[in-house]
Amino acid sequence: MTGGSGHGKSWILPRSPSPSFMTFRRTTRCRRWPRACWPRRRRSFAVSGVSLGGYVAMEMVRQAPDRVLRVALFGTRASMTMRPRTVDGQGLLATAPHADPRLTAIVAGPVQAMADRVGKAVFERQQRALLERPDISDAIAAIHVPTLVAVGDRDRICTPDDARALATLIEGARFHELRGCGHLAPLERPGEVTALLRNWLR
Repeated sequence: MTGGSGHGKSWILPRSPSPSFMTFRRTTRCRRWPRACWPRRRRSFAVSGVSLGGYVAMEMVRQAPDRVLRVALFGTRASMTMRPRTVDGQGLLATAPHADPRLTAIVAGPVQAMADRVGKAVFERQQRALLERPDISDAIAAIHVPTLVAVGDRDRICTPDDARALATLIEGARFHELRGCGHLAPLERPGEVTALLRNWLR
């Protein structure tokens, strides 16, 4: 998966059993992030992104549409608008506070730890990259492969309406809403996400 701020990730899934995982710490330009993702060999692959990673996944489609076989986007919006966030508040903001109290306690701590470990400077660079990124409408328009758009019903960073709006812009995209889930579906609902991805890869 691809993502930022300690919890945005991207997965590159080539035609092999070993996916690649990337995070983005250095550059403040979204269009440069895909450079860290390309498989070493020039081959086709599937790409999945969470949050910020979703924008990177779409940028990969824009840069190499002939290589991307399919796309899965979790908690990703089509809108260019930003909702202000801070590193200190990421842990709880990224989860669903009253959806599942036991799950929230389990997920929020590790997420906040990731944000702290990555640090405020990296978070600032990633947020600046989002604010300064080019319009993504052409990246969305470039998607002509099987696409999954998924979102947690309690996501406060990318709301279900945000994700649904993205799905409507991608021809044939499948939309899925995860119940009782916040912004980090792979951590909060790993079983459901795994099932979605397995079906998406078929």
